[in-house]
Amino acid sequence: MFSMLFKRKPNAPRMHPHLLAIGYILISTTAFSAMNVSVRSISNDLHPTLIVMLRCLLTLVLLAPCIGYYGITALRTTRLKNHAIRGIIG
Repeated sequence: MFSMLFKRKPNAPRMHPHLLAIGYILISTTAFSAMNVSVRSISNDLHPTLIVMLRCLLTLVLLAPCIGYYGITALRTTRLKNHAIRGIIG
């Protein structure tokens, strides 16, 4: 889905898939670190259930423009079984 957000120009050279993967890893590591720091800073004041609700609301706010632009089909998957197993385990 994120590759749809960054459309390249028709004549622009393609980025190597490994470099693209490294970029995604760096972005996700930064996001998880920021989330960890923010949860630790507010965990003394708020109930854990409220923290989870706020996380879900933030995710919804961040995904809403993408879903609005590309439609719900941007979240479609062909690996529903794998997503369900991952959700149950982790």
